[in-house]
Amino acid sequence: MRGGLLAIREERFGVPARDAGAMRVVLGSDLLAVCKAIAIEESIADLCAGPS
Repeated sequence: MRGGLLAIREERFGVPARDAGAMRVVLGSDLLAVCKAIAIEESIADLCAGPS
């Protein structure tokens, strides 16, 4: 992807989140796309964490 943005989560996701498909690295064509991708990955992790 030429001219895109990359975001890398500093802290790794836990095993359940990784097993569910949460990715630590996301790519996007612009800032909005990266923010949406981050939100999706964090949502996957939140669902795996269960009730708090």
